Amino acid sequence: LVLIDNAAHADRGTLDILRVILRDRKAAIGVLFAFKGDVRTIDARSHAGLSDFITEFEKQQRMDSLTLLPLQREHLVEMIRLILPGAELTDAYIDTLVTASKGSPLYVEEAIRALVLQGRIRRTAAGWDIKPISGTDMAGSLDALIQSVLDKLPEGTGEVITNAAVVGTQFDVSTLQEVMGKREAA
Repeated sequence: LVLIDNAAHADRGTLDILRVILRDRKAAIGVLFAFKGDVRTIDARSHAGLSDFITEFEKQQRMDSLTLLPLQREHLVEMIRLILPGAELTDAYIDTLVTASKGSPLYVEEAIRALVLQGRIRRTAAGWDIKPISGTDMAGSLDALIQSVLDKLPEGTGEVITNAAVVGTQFDVSTLQEVMGKREAA
């Protein structure tokens, strides 16, 4: 199984390689594309390679689409309570997180992480110290939220994380240094 996350940014070369592999009917391989939004709303002009790829495999009836709906409020509330066990959260606090998330569990996780990094949520010996929030405290999108978390990291860390994400989930330090074009000082 090959996962292409944020597939709207897949380049033509990657899609051409997948096309060759998938044309071999003997190959036991599946490809999972993850999109923001609905695959049917992809702009064919700005994402021509991906649009052509999808059209080709839909015509061959070798592609299925699965739309994941946003999580319901009750599930998001349960998630928040699991991340912050025992925290005394007001309904307004929960409503702010739930509304901003638009049903995205990843947004909820990253929003809580951002609030921790901002010092708005702290674990103390007595429990949780949680500062009030409002809708204006929340990032407008998941991308903006993740960027706000990266911005809180020490200088240079964001570059390392970006390069590590390109390399994959498992790698050694020398591979990452090579990708970054740097060598550790002796």
